[in-house]
Amino acid sequence: NGELTEDLDAIVAMFSDDRRSFGYFLDGDFDANGGVNRVTRVKYPMGAPRPGYVAVDDREDAQRDEIGEGWLDAVESKLFERFKMKAKFLSTPYMGLLNEDGTDIRFYAGYLRSKDSQRIIGFDLSWAGASILAVWVYMSLHTGSVFVASLGMFEILASFPVSIFLYRVFFRVSYLGNIQILSVFVVLGVGADDVFVFFDAFKQSAYEPSEVSGSTLTRVLYTARRASKAIFVTSLTTAVAFAATAMSKVMPISAFGALSAIMIFVLFAVNVLFFPPALVLYDRWVRNAARRRANGEGKLAACLGGFGFKGKNPGRDVASRADEIDDVGSESSGDVAVVVGVDDASSSSDGAGALSSDASFGSGRLRRESRMDVAKLRPIEWFYREPFHACVAHPVFKFFVVASFAALLAIGVKMASELETPAEQEAWYPDTHLMQSFSNNRRRFMSSDEDRVVPVDLFWGLGGMDVEGVDKYDPRQRGVLELDALFDASSEAAQVFLVAACDFLKNATCDADGCGGPGSDLVRNGEDARVVCPMAAFRSYVEEVLVEPFPVTDVDASSFAAKLQTFVASTHGSPYSSHLGFDESGALMFVRVSTESTLVFPTTAKTSRPVFDVWSAFVDDLNKRAPFGVGNAKQTAYYTWTWMKTQEALVENTFQGLIICFCMAFVVLLLSTMDLRAGMIATVTIAGVVTTVMGVGVRGIMGWDLGIGESIAAVILIGLSVDYCVHLANAYCEAPASCDTRELRVQHALMTMGISITASAVTTIVSGSMLWLCILTFFSKFAFLITATIVSSFAWSLFFLPSALAAFGPPGRYSWSSLRPAQEWLVRKWQERRAK
Repeated sequence: NGELTEDLDAIVAMFSDDRRSFGYFLDGDFDANGGVNRVTRVKYPMGAPRPGYVAVDDREDAQRDEIGEGWLDAVESKLFERFKMKAKFLSTPYMGLLNEDGTDIRFYAGYLRSKDSQRIIGFDLSWAGASILAVWVYMSLHTGSVFVASLGMFEILASFPVSIFLYRVFFRVSYLGNIQILSVFVVLGVGADDVFVFFDAFKQSAYEPSEVSGSTLTRVLYTARRASKAIFVTSLTTAVAFAATAMSKVMPISAFGALSAIMIFVLFAVNVLFFPPALVLYDRWVRNAARRRANGEGKLAACLGGFGFKGKNPGRDVASRADEIDDVGSESSGDVAVVVGVDDASSSSDGAGALSSDASFGSGRLRRESRMDVAKLRPIEWFYREPFHACVAHPVFKFFVVASFAALLAIGVKMASELETPAEQEAWYPDTHLMQSFSNNRRRFMSSDEDRVVPVDLFWGLGGMDVEGVDKYDPRQRGVLELDALFDASSEAAQVFLVAACDFLKNATCDADGCGGPGSDLVRNGEDARVVCPMAAFRSYVEEVLVEPFPVTDVDASSFAAKLQTFVASTHGSPYSSHLGFDESGALMFVRVSTESTLVFPTTAKTSRPVFDVWSAFVDDLNKRAPFGVGNAKQTAYYTWTWMKTQEALVENTFQGLIICFCMAFVVLLLSTMDLRAGMIATVTIAGVVTTVMGVGVRGIMGWDLGIGESIAAVILIGLSVDYCVHLANAYCEAPASCDTRELRVQHALMTMGISITASAVTTIVSGSMLWLCILTFFSKFAFLITATIVSSFAWSLFFLPSALAAFGPPGRYSWSSLRPAQEWLVRKWQERRAK
């Protein structure tokens, strides 16, 4: 009556006596004797259906929006004002927990959470722009040229619209969702890697003999041959990894994989076609203009000179020509000779891609003779060539490195094998988000009839969905509903059975933990369960209103359907209008029975799968008892069963993708290195990266299970982890013939590719680090997974792989494990066949 109670303890004690009705308000640890209730809550039912709607589930989204816009929006504004809730930069007012006079306060509404999630997604996606800027800044620092960095970023960004065009028009994939924004962060790292490989190859071409370093043209041709193969192999493997993701049964994941694979392919094509002429512009215009300005020429003369207009002095002396070749110098002041070409006509190159060197091990020291000017190496190149190589290729230490990483691999495999679907519902917001905190505290309360549980419906008359011709990438296309051709509820036995089925539901038991354990009820409150049973209501209508016996006799399917339509049109039957379906001719299409299970919502596949199996067994048993015409019942829990199968599909896709990617990676590595030993060592390296991230990182350090983010990343990380490994393995196998020992080949690989790998790792981490600033935990998880993948890949590729190659790799191009003799034999046979 609106009066305040004086004896609050007595009221709370009464609540405790009827926990089924009032446990919703009580702490799960509440003790009536102590009388202390640490937490409580209130609920404001809005009432449904709204005016103009026939049932609660009639256009649910429209009803929810009507309530939200008509009332909840105003309530939210008042709450923001009352608790002084304000959004910070690129954040939401809900970030932060409320406390007033020592009391924690939380509130929740599904409409408000959905509204806030759209706001958060918009904020989080804005960090993609910051990621692009950060990558451009680092590319500028690494290359030392804003011009090169800008052209590199342009080609990366240019691949986006081209890829989306191919994705939408050529491949006819219509879906574009928020998850595909992740492609931006992945492609930024891959694209920067391609740019670094090209640019560093060009810089290193200046250290080559004169047939390579003699002119800009020969340098660019050398760079294009060397870099194009390297990025082709990495792009192919990365694209295959994403293509494996595109095979997922989960549509958004499949679309993400398809778009990412297309982006990688387009990025490769754009890079190969665009960057060589960009390097010509850089060398002939930007660098030349800078040198001319340094020599005191005016800006106009410098720019014209950059384009090849030399004014009155068309000749070029040896000093200026040598200066153009990346300031290599005329001769080394060290103990290594240098040859610098000054003749523009020297444009031929055999493409060996070699730093010509010769060495042998003696008394534990490496002796080198080379035409390369070591003094002109950049600091990182010198570091990888000298001290780092001496460490990883040390006669003793290399075996210690291999053994250590082998142990890490074993630990990673063991921990990764323990991954499974999450035991708890995944949180999409941080714990400091007000509504997430509300959700986290739901389990603190006693169980009651007010708890949200999973609804389950039983149907008779439905056969399934015909999805032939449906575009799986269009969520609006769900197929055509198929009806059970044998369905007929008009017989007396069928009518009685449909009533009895509701009683069977109330008496069914469930031993699964999701139901409450052995001996628990399958539906909430068991015999007192709320079951919406249209046929039981029809029985009451026939017996009490029509005053006729039930079951209805002497009727065929058509006349029985007519009686049911009369029932639905009456005040007694109108609440069951959505539980009895009729076609345009008036024939009965289906009968639906609704109830509430004992499975708490929301839940995970690990919890819901055993409950699903119990429900499936119950329906199978029901169908065995059923008379003709109603022996094909089906059950559904809608979102819950769909989410269960989605989680299971993610796990299945993870292992399927890993198998495909590993097999493909091995084939690609084998063909690119043309050596069995090198291919196997590189594949083990990739396996080490994956197991370290998923086992040690995800399972061991973070304690995560195989959720959505982890499932996506498991396949993606193969694409990311293969890049560095392939670069080094190819550089090792493509080392010049004068590198006739494992140690020299490792040194060649580290010096030529170490700097590119380092720059790529830094760029990808910088790109992915922006995701740490996002609010959604999915993005922050992805940030960890990208960072862990790059760190793991960097460690395995630069420590394990060189040490393993120095210990067990092929010492030359034609060792026993080389496939080159077979390749040359096949080429020779093909040429002979063509000659005939």
